[in-house]
Amino acid sequence: MNSIAENPELMKLQAEIEDFISTRDMSRTGFGLWAANDPNLVRDIEAGRELRWSTIRTIRQKMAEAKP
Repeated sequence: MNSIAENPELMKLQAEIEDFISTRDMSRTGFGLWAANDPNLVRDIEAGRELRWSTIRTIRQKMAEAKP
C-alpha cells in the first residue's frame, strides 16, 4: 500500500468522507458498510489502500444522493 499523501485524490476523498460522517453522527465502520459493504474502508484508506476509480465514483455518488 502507498501512503495516502502520495495520492491527492484519496486525500480529497478522505476529507469528504470525514465531513460526511461528522455531519451524520455516523461511525467510520458504519460508513464503510453503507458505502462499500466494507467495515474497514475508512481505516484502510488512511493506511494507504488504493481504490479503483469506479469505487471512488460509487462512494461519492452515494454521499451526494444522501445529502439533505
